[in-house]
Amino acid sequence: MKKIFLDEISLTATCPATLLIADLETYLRKKKYTLGYQPEAGTKLTLQKALEKRMPNRWAARYGEIDNICMALSVNTPFGPIQTRRAPRAATGPDFKKIFIGSSKKYGTLQEVILRVSPRPEREIALQIRWKKRNQEDFLKRFLGSGVSFRSLQKMNSQELEIELCGSRESVEAGLKTVHKMVKETGGTCSMRRGR
Repeated sequence: MKKIFLDEISLTATCPATLLIADLETYLRKKKYTLGYQPEAGTKLTLQKALEKRMPNRWAARYGEIDNICMALSVNTPFGPIQTRRAPRAATGPDFKKIFIGSSKKYGTLQEVILRVSPRPEREIALQIRWKKRNQEDFLKRFLGSGVSFRSLQKMNSQELEIELCGSRESVEAGLKTVHKMVKETGGTCSMRRGR
């Protein structure tokens, strides 16, 4: 595996841009961390491709988009190598890393990235919810106003949703009870697709 440096104090991982997202996530999970990045295109692509195309994150509700997860970059440009600096969000001035993220190699080739990592949630579950009648909108209004913390919410069609909950055991259990109650009140059925 390509070299990954995990800094457990600052909660960052430094690695080559050519590393597969799936390989990085596997490495982090063994250490009880997660990148919190699940691109729509799947994890069998490199960090370089995800950053160059600024691929959306299915888990953005919880972890943010790829440009929020990426703290700094090392880039080979026609003018020589550039290393963007890690700066706090409140810092003033231009954010040079945003020039390279989403540029599709227009300004240079990504070499190394520093990414924010998060402790892996204690509990993770994915729920599939179905309705026979069109009650999905009523459920969504209630769910989004309920305060239940979720990682992702995906509308499959007008009668089916998939929701991923994650966090502490207690918060997921409380969220699960709330979801089951709202599903029942809107005439739907709920089943667990996967979980731990």
